[in-house]
Amino acid sequence: MILRFLGSKDVRNDAFYLIFYLVMGTSWLGIAVETFLFCGLSVRDDAIERQNIAASCGISGALIGVTLCFAGGNIGDGPGWWTVVYSAMLSTGAWFLLWLVLEFFTHISEAIAIDRDSASGLRLAGFLVASGAILGWAVAGEWESLGAATDHF
Repeated sequence: MILRFLGSKDVRNDAFYLIFYLVMGTSWLGIAVETFLFCGLSVRDDAIERQNIAASCGISGALIGVTLCFAGGNIGDGPGWWTVVYSAMLSTGAWFLLWLVLEFFTHISEAIAIDRDSASGLRLAGFLVASGAILGWAVAGEWESLGAATDHF
């Protein structure tokens, strides 16, 4: 929906670009899932094998947060696909940094993965979705230049 209504004008009605960005977004999520390990949660170990509901909540919030970061990079007109990648890297990198800072000060992944604290899983999910929405919004808009994108961020 983001690509069809808020994406670049040359992307909105071009099937090739729509498929290209969908594949890129899917790859983006796949890479992000692998990096969740650095933040203390594992999709395979915690959510699937151990059937940890708290981890499932946190990981669901993380997937939505990363999706919002990537979607924000797709909003607006720009000269090419690399502007989407740059904007999405800015927002996703800042998003992971925020998650790592939260983890450093609170050890929330331990409460989720080991203690199976559902409230912590829901709080983490809310934090990750909200920060993904804010950071995605921060990189959305018309592309001006590389420096302007970093300055506005």
